Amino acid sequence: MDLTAVLIANMLGAGIAGISVLCSRIRLSNKNSEDLMLLVMIIISMSSCLVHSIAAVAMQHPSIVARWVAVFAMTFTNVASITVVFMWNYYLELHLFKNQNRTLKRMRKLVVPVFLIYLMYMVNLFWRFMFTVDSNGYTRLPLGTVCDVVAGGYLLFSLLTYLRFRLGNSRMILFPVLVFIVPAAIGFIGHIFFTEISLLWPGIAVGISGVCMSVQNEQAFTDKLTGLFNRAYLDYVFTSRRFRNQNGFGGIMIDVNSFKAINDNYGHSEGDEALRIVAGVLQIETRKRRGFAVRYAGDEFILILNTDKEQDLMDLTDSVKQRLERFNDSYRKPYRLSLSFGCSMYNPSEETTDQFLRTLDVRMYRFKQDYYRTHDRRNRR
Repeated sequence: MDLTAVLIANMLGAGIAGISVLCSRIRLSNKNSEDLMLLVMIIISMSSCLVHSIAAVAMQHPSIVARWVAVFAMTFTNVASITVVFMWNYYLELHLFKNQNRTLKRMRKLVVPVFLIYLMYMVNLFWRFMFTVDSNGYTRLPLGTVCDVVAGGYLLFSLLTYLRFRLGNSRMILFPVLVFIVPAAIGFIGHIFFTEISLLWPGIAVGISGVCMSVQNEQAFTDKLTGLFNRAYLDYVFTSRRFRNQNGFGGIMIDVNSFKAINDNYGHSEGDEALRIVAGVLQIETRKRRGFAVRYAGDEFILILNTDKEQDLMDLTDSVKQRLERFNDSYRKPYRLSLSFGCSMYNPSEETTDQFLRTLDVRMYRFKQDYYRTHDRRNRR
């Protein structure tokens, strides 16, 4: 093992992982499940860079103690590598689908190979069949590639998870999984064919750093109050190449009726809660139809639906109304939430996006006018 190359590579990996922590400190301080998972991955990566360096140094000494230190250190790094790629799958599933119960159910089966590899490396401490450390240094035995093969399977599984998510969602994806998969895969391939140069943990560290940057990009396009996309995301979608190549789609502009009355009578905290409730309803209904929801401004929202049928927009508005009515009946708030809608199809060959948005606004305003013909106008907005 080339000690100098190993130490330089591991210092590089630890430095990249450390920078990821510093650059993501605000995001990681939120301490939700996703953030904690990412933070643990970074800590494991940094620790493994350090432990692998200790193993490389220990292999330069002929003593029995140094040899056992190297064995334990290499056992730790090998176990840590499969742990990180499993945690990547857990993180990706949770990040994309936002469903803790779904994620736990899927990961229960996926974790089985991890425990089997843990067991194999524990047995290897007493009976060498995965790797050995002797006077010639670190030697991978035939079964030693099992960990790398399983890790490759996990990386492939994460790619399939991402593709499955994309097939069911029409919104633009701001979380490119290849930023982790490619450098991690390079690291594992290097680990198989170039054992004398440490590529594994620098590759994983680069991948985790890419994930952190992708998460920060997503945050720039997310409304903090509701969790929906913000207006900047809508502008980004409208100017994207993928969007410009579409033949058209449908849009719905939505405004919360009597929202000012909710703020005036029950306080702005309750008004914020009302917006979160509406956002949750919109997100559920649009995801069912491969669309996405945007908080456009204040109590205004826009839904974008990948369809060429105006009836699909009508069906979506009906579903939103019904779900919101079920909420009003079930939770008995001191107010009833209702919405005004403005629907339109967009054809890029016939109008600009500004004209499309103006059409939505005009139609939504007409709907709201009809609403206030039968409701107290003092509660407008």
